[in-house]
Amino acid sequence: MEKRLNTAELKQCIKSFLNEHKEASLATCGNNIPRCSPVQYFTGNEMDIYVMSCGGDKFNNIQDNPNVCLLVNTEYLDYKK
Repeated sequence: MEKRLNTAELKQCIKSFLNEHKEASLATCGNNIPRCSPVQYFTGNEMDIYVMSCGGDKFNNIQDNPNVCLLVNTEYLDYKK
């Protein structure tokens, strides 16, 4: 049976995962129209994530609707991983 992580351990695992990657897909929605944009990101202190971009509709969408999804891109191994 796997050990459950406490909050500090989980945060450290998430930070390590985010720092191992730099590319993601950012999904937003504006005017009921979904949009998914490839982005590069970097992490700051705590759990801050900064998206590098020249601007665009994704940021307008975030201002109007802050509910977003960030899918961190990883290497595909197989459907089980």
